[in-house]
Amino acid sequence: MEKGLLMIKKAQYLFLLLILFISACKPQSILSPPIGSGYYYNTRLTDEEKHFYWAIQTGIEALEDEIILPINSINIYSRIFEYILLDNPKIFYVTEFTQINNRRSKKSTLKPIYKYDKTFIIQSLEEIENYLKRFDIVKIRSDIQKELYVHDYILQNYQYDYTFHEQSHSVLGPIFRKTAVCDGIAKFVKLALNYLNVNCIVVEGKSLNPPPGSHTDAHAWNIVEIGPNTFHLDVTFNMTLTKNIFRYDFFNLSDKEIENSHIILNNVPECNTSGRDYYTMNGMVVNSFSELEIYIENKLRQNNANFVVKLLGIEYSQSVLDQVMALALNKYGSFIRPNSTGQVDVNHNPSRMVFEIIYM
Repeated sequence: MEKGLLMIKKAQYLFLLLILFISACKPQSILSPPIGSGYYYNTRLTDEEKHFYWAIQTGIEALEDEIILPINSINIYSRIFEYILLDNPKIFYVTEFTQINNRRSKKSTLKPIYKYDKTFIIQSLEEIENYLKRFDIVKIRSDIQKELYVHDYILQNYQYDYTFHEQSHSVLGPIFRKTAVCDGIAKFVKLALNYLNVNCIVVEGKSLNPPPGSHTDAHAWNIVEIGPNTFHLDVTFNMTLTKNIFRYDFFNLSDKEIENSHIILNNVPECNTSGRDYYTMNGMVVNSFSELEIYIENKLRQNNANFVVKLLGIEYSQSVLDQVMALALNKYGSFIRPNSTGQVDVNHNPSRMVFEIIYM
């Protein structure tokens, strides 16, 4: 019996070595290690820790009750465990483990704490695979088109879960309940984009709530690799901003562009390319109030009652908001629409200097 177990463990070890050997022959991208798309946090580990990473992940995916590893502090295995969950959105069914160290045998026994019974886990994994097939429609498109499609799909089909249901913290929330919170949304974004062969990671950090610096909340979002560049993508923030029309305030931002609303806690790739956000790339920006006046006039001539504009090179203040509102009101007479109320509303995002103008 012991000889049989020894042969199995030896085979598993040789299999892991084979994976590492094959991976060395594959080209790397910024967000994915040699072993394939999606395992960015694995690359943050030492070679020894990577062996533990694969052993733990293999055990969890096999729904093992115990995973035997060389003795180590719980801090080491906790960090590896956290990285596994960040790299693997499909592992929705375990978030913690217990560890028993045996000083005599020099072994650590890790016992994953499964949140659901194994039948539910297996069935859910099958449903997740089937669910992802709805994104096949964009598989042959460019990476930016895939990113935009996933972003819009989420805004159109899901809602932010203010009840904070347990499943909303994983991919189960979006898929099974059509609701999620930031970490569930970020995990689903990674799951969908990795399925479409777009490199994407989950970023853990904090959000800065207005007024700037007043307080922070734990938050999660994504970094996406588009071409040679990496960008921040916060679908959760765009979801909570979306009321009348889709918002793209936090679509493909650089570190500098996102730093006044987000604090990054992970060791993640730098996002150094500015000026590639959605509004800039789609000509929805102005550099002055005179340009804003022309922008509003053009939108009204196109019979747009609801539109977004981003102000560049201007810092937010109450007087800026007042000027935007005054310009919007001043132009209302040129917009003639049956049953109009004569009212104008302006939703604003100070951190991104984005203004949504709504004619009612």
